[in-house]
Amino acid sequence: MSDNSSKRGSTWWKRRTLRVREPIAIRPYPREKVFHQSDLRAAIARASSHPLLPAARRDAERLAGTRLVDAFWTLREWSLLFDNGMELRIWPEEPEVRWRLATRRADSMGEVASPDGSRTESCRWRLFDRVCEVDCFELIAERRGACFHDLFINDFGLFVYFQEHLILCFHAMCRETDGMSVLYVYEDD
Repeated sequence: MSDNSSKRGSTWWKRRTLRVREPIAIRPYPREKVFHQSDLRAAIARASSHPLLPAARRDAERLAGTRLVDAFWTLREWSLLFDNGMELRIWPEEPEVRWRLATRRADSMGEVASPDGSRTESCRWRLFDRVCEVDCFELIAERRGACFHDLFINDFGLFVYFQEHLILCFHAMCRETDGMSVLYVYEDD
């Protein structure tokens, strides 16, 4: 049997049949304040004053001009690697998302894992009785080599911007089966 790990950058995984998994049932954590359409100004003011926003701005400055080279992930943590040797680690801390930007160390996440420890191409989520599938490899493959643009945090999650790409959104969610915090990751504009 050949080693497919060397083919990660190619499209071999797109052509093969994926093992179908049951969707992971998740729900959002309750929010301290929910805004409605009539409260648009208040929502913008709150988002602009998140207590971690200065740290996000500082880390965005440290990543200015860098390019994404790779990523690793589990249900509970993502690691984005940049060409300047920096690693952006992202994880859920109920009910919010936390991150750390640091020089990549030897104990960094070393392989892609799924809930059972094997590599996974996609995550199937069930949120509000709707199933959606997020192809994690595709999210990264589309952005590999892309120039970092910005980092933003609010009550709902962490948002990583790359030039000429949709935003990578990281939200802390609660897995319904056991209450474990997981990262719900997707792209949006």
